[in-house]
Amino acid sequence: MIHEEDLRRYALDNFGNRVPISCVNESSRHSGYKCVYCGGEMIPVLGKKRVHHFRHKTDACSYESYIHELWKHYVYEQWHNLQHIRITYLVENYCGNSEKCKLKEKCVSFNCNKSYTTETIDLKEKYDTCKIEGVYKDYRADILLSNSSHPEIIPTFIEICYKHACEEQKQNSGIPIIELKVSNDELISLQSINESAATPSLKKGATNNVGVIIYGIDRLRPIKHNLRRFYAYQDEFGVIHGKFDERIISCQNINEHLPNSMLEIFVPENFTRKESPLFERCIDIAAKHGVKIDHCRRCRFYGCRCVLPITIDGDKYKVDLNRLSDEEIDKTNITYRCRTYQYWSSDCKTDNDYLVWRNISYTRKPVKIPTNINCNIDKDKLLSIVEK
Repeated sequence: MIHEEDLRRYALDNFGNRVPISCVNESSRHSGYKCVYCGGEMIPVLGKKRVHHFRHKTDACSYESYIHELWKHYVYEQWHNLQHIRITYLVENYCGNSEKCKLKEKCVSFNCNKSYTTETIDLKEKYDTCKIEGVYKDYRADILLSNSSHPEIIPTFIEICYKHACEEQKQNSGIPIIELKVSNDELISLQSINESAATPSLKKGATNNVGVIIYGIDRLRPIKHNLRRFYAYQDEFGVIHGKFDERIISCQNINEHLPNSMLEIFVPENFTRKESPLFERCIDIAAKHGVKIDHCRRCRFYGCRCVLPITIDGDKYKVDLNRLSDEEIDKTNITYRCRTYQYWSSDCKTDNDYLVWRNISYTRKPVKIPTNINCNIDKDKLLSIVEK
């Protein structure tokens, strides 16, 4: 019977180069070969009955030690020869606020169930140094990866596992460890390999004869949904305005409210309704919760020809408000100076897919008629649309 330790695919030549048995022939079989691990003399076996292999001339060293040494140097070579070394591993997506989340029932389009996905890290992008038998925090690594430019980045260990995993103390050290579980000396490219693991909903098998187990990494990813925030506030005249926050926020941060906001409405980032624009819809919802926001787009006569008198360089003009955007002129303050403004609200029976926060501790300021209207109009544009 041929034992596993007698079937070694690699040996070192007289120059210390690793030579596969497939490259040895009758003319080169006597060139002189040594064991990868112990340095003992190796004899190429090139018979017709058995698989070609290297065999120790005298007593054989441990096959596990041979495998360990072979793979260590192979990983080191791969590091320097490959442009990318990508490791794909499993992560768990979860929501720590699931039981208390107010959005869970409101936003039916959100999927907050626990799931498993994969993430990929390119070791060559994160690290620039590779060392065999490197030491970090009193632990010795088979391969130590570090970043010479950013020493604050925690190194990563690559450990070779043939039969025995790295010790439990090292696993629990908090150091990122990539354990390559090898079954023999069949070397494969490490350019892209997957973690060999199983979860309730996702299973990733080993790549050929190499599996990967990773220790010391954060595998939990909080589920986050992006939201837009509409908020109501009072200006210096006490006039209530409605506005969308320019920032997109996470559902994990809905309890972090804006200062001086009277009311906030949270809407999924990509949510739209066909029956009415989102801005008008939020004004309707605010009114339902006791915060009435006057705005030209909530006027019964919105869309009619609304003319605003203005003076430019002593000359009086008229401008159609429908030709100016909300950013160019304050259409809330205008409603307080408009004689024909009549607030009109659509039939708002449901707040599905919205979450409303009402600041019950807010003290309202008394309302005064605005003495001016905030404008941010480009003069050239204004002159192109005014009428004398």
